Amino acid sequence: MTIERLNCGRGEFQHWRKSIHNLLAYRRDQCRWWQSFGLWLWSNGNRLNGLVEFGSITNEEFVAAFQRHGMVGLRPIEITDVRVEVYKAVWSIALVEMEAQKGRYQPLKIAIEPVTVAVSTMPIVGNIMIEPQPVVL
Repeated sequence: MTIERLNCGRGEFQHWRKSIHNLLAYRRDQCRWWQSFGLWLWSNGNRLNGLVEFGSITNEEFVAAFQRHGMVGLRPIEITDVRVEVYKAVWSIALVEMEAQKGRYQPLKIAIEPVTVAVSTMPIVGNIMIEPQPVVL
């Protein structure tokens, strides 16, 4: 995926990143299908490159939600090519003049993982009372 946007400075990118987080938080509150959506993007100054995991939403829903943030370009990739696409996205930020900063490329990254529900590994026991183990003193 790519999102074309105007060239912006670091402060504007931080504002834009918060706007994306707020958009997804709102969508996830409104519709449970957005819970399985994931987004990993890197900025090179005027474009965001990265990966999108749609989960249960459609391409059209995604484009409709993100179109106010810039021109969205999507293309399908094979699961075997994910590593190559991530490397391309990360290396695209090498073109950006980066002053001394913490976290190398982290200030230029947006990562919003799909929401996962914790599953208990303990079996649920009905109304069976389990006796405590004896202790030798």
